[in-house]
Amino acid sequence: MKPESRPSTVPDRWKEAPLEWPRASGQVDALLAEIAGRQQRRRRRLAAAAATVALVCLGLFIATPFSRAPTSPHPVTRTVVTAPEHRTLPDGTLVELRPGAELIVNFTADSADLRRVTLIRGEALFHVVPNPARPFVVSAGNSHFRAVGTAFSVNLTPESVALLVTEGRVAVEPTTPSLPAATINTTAPIIEAGFRVVVAHPPTTPLAVAPVSADEALRALAWRVPRLEFSETPLTEVVRLLNEHSGRRLRLATPDLGRVEISGALRANNLDPLFQILRTTYRIETALDSDGAIVLRSAR
Repeated sequence: MKPESRPSTVPDRWKEAPLEWPRASGQVDALLAEIAGRQQRRRRRLAAAAATVALVCLGLFIATPFSRAPTSPHPVTRTVVTAPEHRTLPDGTLVELRPGAELIVNFTADSADLRRVTLIRGEALFHVVPNPARPFVVSAGNSHFRAVGTAFSVNLTPESVALLVTEGRVAVEPTTPSLPAATINTTAPIIEAGFRVVVAHPPTTPLAVAPVSADEALRALAWRVPRLEFSETPLTEVVRLLNEHSGRRLRLATPDLGRVEISGALRANNLDPLFQILRTTYRIETALDSDGAIVLRSAR
């Protein structure tokens, strides 16, 4: 007859002699294997944490452990691409609408009066087709911006409306334009390219006009560049989306690299953080092919 087991005494025996119970029950090897496994998992977590800190500094966050194969037969992936809406107005003017912006067009190609649009919310960048006989007017909040042929952005918030002129000149009119289309309001402040003006609600005088450097303008309009967010996305899908939105051509040297899962976010015009983490963490390097494509391949 086997002796009756007494589980209730195990904790006391464990405190008195930690290795006595595993040795007696033949579980020493399993215990040591579990300890080794936990140490290995801890080292991996520390390495992943170090990589995460480095990626935050680089502007890209990737925390998915490297894997040559999916962790499940049907892994759950999520990819979000945030990009401006491009719209062509009846006169040929091009508009880039920041996500969430809303614009109403109040003119047609055949009308002879002002080309009027109303920005209901958000931000938009206008590339206006020149037509001196039909000035282009953007109404936003309590402000109206008149241009003939130029490029400028208008950003409407509950507190103010901001105008950034990147090309040409724009007149700021405090009331709804009522003058004939070909008539210029000589009293309206004129904002030159390279300047920004903020009109508060309600407007104050004088207007807050400030110069804007080329770098500052690029940062202010960074929303025009598509932003891609990946969540355990296979590298093959990452490459496809970057080819579509970045203007660069990427290619995988071998199909197995496409199984590497990527999580993080980056702007489509700055792929260097992605290339660096692929190189330092996953030993995937980049090489420029003869046709100009960037080839991703395993480091030798």
